[in-house]
Amino acid sequence: MTYREITKSFVLKFAVVVVVVVVVVIVVVVVVVVVVVVVVVVVVVVVEVVVVVVIVVVVVVVVVVVVVVVVVVVVVVEVVVVVVGAVVVVVVVVVVVVVVVVVVVVVVVVVVVVVVVVVVVVVVSSSNSSSIV
Repeated sequence: MTYREITKSFVLKFAVVVVVVVVVVIVVVVVVVVVVVVVVVVVVVVVEVVVVVVIVVVVVVVVVVVVVVVVVVVVVVEVVVVVVGAVVVVVVVVVVVVVVVVVVVVVVVVVVVVVVVVVVVVVVSSSNSSSIV
């Protein structure tokens, strides 16, 4: 082989090696870019899903808390209404009993006074008539 053939063979081999290296580098760069894009897309999707789940959980918790607070307020109001109603009923019953007792006492006193007056009148009248006779 002559120097020229050796050089030509070396240049061809070197060119093939350079082309293979360039192709490998391009393939590696493309694969790395694709992997990075896929990872970014997966991370974005996962973050969006997590955000949506957190929003749904927060909304559900807020709704449950509001419902519990409303139920507690309604129950407390109902208990207060029942207690106030019971107190009003007790007060009304006590007032009615006191009024009835006062009326009965007044009636008894009036009857006793009338009876005493009648007895006194009868006795006095009887004693006056016997003295006249």
